[in-house]
Amino acid sequence: MTPRRRLCLALLLALPWAGQASAAAPLGFARRVACRERVEDVYWRHRLWPPENPGRKPPLAAVLSRRQIAAKVEESLRYEAALADLWHRPLTAAVLQAELERQARSTRRPEVLHELWAALGDDPSLVAECLVRPELAERRVRDWFASDPRFQADVRAQAERELAEAKSVAGLRGGAAKVSEREWSAAAPAERAPGPRRSGGAVPRGGDGPEPERFAARVAALARDFAGPADDRAWAPRAAGAPAAGSNAQLAALPLGALSPLREDADRFYVRSLLGRDAGRLRVATVEWRKATFAEWWAGERSRHAPRLPPAASYRLPAVKTEACRDDAWSVPPGLALPDARSEHTAVWTGSEMIVWGGGLAGAAVNTGGRYNPATDSWVATSLVGAPVARRLHTAVWTGSEMIVWGGAGLADSYAPAGGRYAPGTDTWVATAASGAPQGRIEHAAIWTGTEMIVWGGYDGIFLGGGARYDPAADHWVATSLTGSPTARSNHAAVWSGTLMIVWGGYGCMDGVPTGCPYAALRSGGRYDPASDTWSPTGTTAAPTARQDPAAIWTGSEMIVFGGWVQGINSYPSDGGRYDPVADAWLATPLAGAPAPRAGHAAVWTGAEHFRRFFRLAELHYDDKHTLWENYAPDVIEPGSQSKPGYVGWTGLPPIAVLFEDVFGIVPNAPANRLTWYVRLAEEHGVRRYPFGAAGVLDLECPARESVHDRPSIKIRSNVPLTLNVVWEGGAETLNVPQVSG
Repeated sequence: MTPRRRLCLALLLALPWAGQASAAAPLGFARRVACRERVEDVYWRHRLWPPENPGRKPPLAAVLSRRQIAAKVEESLRYEAALADLWHRPLTAAVLQAELERQARSTRRPEVLHELWAALGDDPSLVAECLVRPELAERRVRDWFASDPRFQADVRAQAERELAEAKSVAGLRGGAAKVSEREWSAAAPAERAPGPRRSGGAVPRGGDGPEPERFAARVAALARDFAGPADDRAWAPRAAGAPAAGSNAQLAALPLGALSPLREDADRFYVRSLLGRDAGRLRVATVEWRKATFAEWWAGERSRHAPRLPPAASYRLPAVKTEACRDDAWSVPPGLALPDARSEHTAVWTGSEMIVWGGGLAGAAVNTGGRYNPATDSWVATSLVGAPVARRLHTAVWTGSEMIVWGGAGLADSYAPAGGRYAPGTDTWVATAASGAPQGRIEHAAIWTGTEMIVWGGYDGIFLGGGARYDPAADHWVATSLTGSPTARSNHAAVWSGTLMIVWGGYGCMDGVPTGCPYAALRSGGRYDPASDTWSPTGTTAAPTARQDPAAIWTGSEMIVFGGWVQGINSYPSDGGRYDPVADAWLATPLAGAPAPRAGHAAVWTGAEHFRRFFRLAELHYDDKHTLWENYAPDVIEPGSQSKPGYVGWTGLPPIAVLFEDVFGIVPNAPANRLTWYVRLAEEHGVRRYPFGAAGVLDLECPARESVHDRPSIKIRSNVPLTLNVVWEGGAETLNVPQVSG
């Protein structure tokens, strides 16, 4: 394509869709269902199907039927009817056009938004009616319900009556309100000792984290709860002479034992009381009256609002911004409706949206959540119908079609042994089996293997050294072996290698002390093989220093750990490590250029993600031209300069290395005369004349398999002797490859 043609195309894409204003006949219900099915299909195509999962990704109909889509369309029309009937806020054409323009202006994934439009034939009417209207109706009806005092008047009145009769927390116990107590600490204690559960179900954790800033922020929030109504704003300016937010002076000014004024957030009415304070430690009670949830209200209200088809209207597709996100920059779009602020929650990425659920909000656990769609830059609340009880410090994994949450700590049941499976396509919950489940816990680890969720370790008043495997297809639990398992611990890291769960670090019984052990940060770990239900230890030679709460990721051949902290001495190790489970060996990560030491952070592995689009574009070109270019533009199917037909020169080496190592899974270690092949693909693949060390040349071939769980029949020819480690979803084996001359 010439530069002039490319420029013309770019200008056409940037211009508004002139002449595409539409005023078609009103859409009937059946056509709305068919169009919405196209939208759901785009979302499903982008949903991540974990490579560990057996078999290929199923079609949309296997997880979301036409009947379920029709039910969603009907529900959205009922939501819109309620908006008009109760609040006189119908979704007019002007409202939909404004939302359409907001999405185009604010999208974080413009390519996906264009894909959604294209699925609807770039028809403005279909985009407005089948993409914008259903999602906007649900958001608006939830927002109006949450802000309408009519529907919470009874709860508020009950809270005010009970507060008028009781002057302290003790007087509120035994009533309709829930009372919980938590201890806040400015610094971690020298030793985290197990103890009985606190009254009200609070979790004894020996302090809530290493950051003094968190303690100061909580003191400031508590002071706002005790302030007058005029100052009940997080952003209220500090009056002249008032103590600084979170300071000792502000803490000393708080009344001991008194109840705060009645406060309100999205889910409850509540009061606070400071029960005790000494040397950077607070004991705080929260008394709350839960509001009626949207689901509870809608169950009784729904039948009053019959679905009705909106009239036809004219719409036009606006220009979509071309820049998804600037590199190394953060932005929060103005006016974006966000879930309530929280901590100790979970978040998973589905490929189409981020799902946030649970956590702690103003001292109490919650069971609310939200789904964020970056293509339309919008949030939708997760259903509360059938949702697990409120909790924090739980875990969540993504299976390809469901998010599974498990464990954590709530109010009534301190350590929750139950969990739930959430399907974002239908916005529905299903409880996980209680029979055979391990005891409830917090600060454990959970990983997804492709067929099972494995949970291990954690804390439930004592440190735990056991776990279990959960099969969502059978809704069945099986305990993991205790033989050879690592010492009991919490706050550890865990990754899935394709065949093994690797756990490392954490806080528990000191390494090497068999009985009467003191508690300490750990530098030991273990490798668990679910196929044989066996454990083997991770080596400690050259392992990073002991720590808890490290971040860990799996690269395809190694586990990398970084960060964390050491309780008791409150230090933050600056070192990290790379662990090879096949060789059971550690290598240190470099210190030069590393970020500042930290804990409670996150880490992701980009791996082949950066090159996936590159490979897709190259594949499209190869299918069309039967050749490859010497170098590539990153975003278009065009060669770079000085290209030669059918040739990949030195500029092609980086993507070739990524193809061999991150896609094919071939990881050489020539100095050790060893090659490891992580066979992830079921299709036939391999490499001829693969260079190995100074003089080695290999031919590697893996024939096609029915499933990634089947043993691969590797064919290898080498002019040097070597050891070949073959690892696949169902097992591993080691082959001694002889030298073949010629």
